[in-house]
Amino acid sequence: MLVWFLPIARGMQNFKSYLLAMHIAGPKAVDFYLHWVTQFYRFLNKQPRDTVTQQEMDSSLKRLSKSRESWQVDQAAKAISLYQFFITKYSNANLHFLVPRNNYLWRYDFFRARYVLF
Repeated sequence: MLVWFLPIARGMQNFKSYLLAMHIAGPKAVDFYLHWVTQFYRFLNKQPRDTVTQQEMDSSLKRLSKSRESWQVDQAAKAISLYQFFITKYSNANLHFLVPRNNYLWRYDFFRARYVLF
């Protein structure tokens, strides 16, 4: 991951956890989703919590389509739309359940679930 990307990615940790927890994006693709959202807000010179218009989104995607493949533009559009949905729906929610507190608790929950299932 690139150094310039890290400060914004830390601020979107809940979004990353949401994408993984809801199985919207796999572990390999989730970093690209964060990349597209980050690039979008940098292009607009806005903060990730700022609202954006459809016209701003269209202009960003049009610019992106000049230098990227169509599947990348589609992935960027999906990432931006998902992020807009996420901040609208979960902006005031407590999302601590999406972020693991430590490895021990995850292992405990896994073994507890395995015991219940088998």
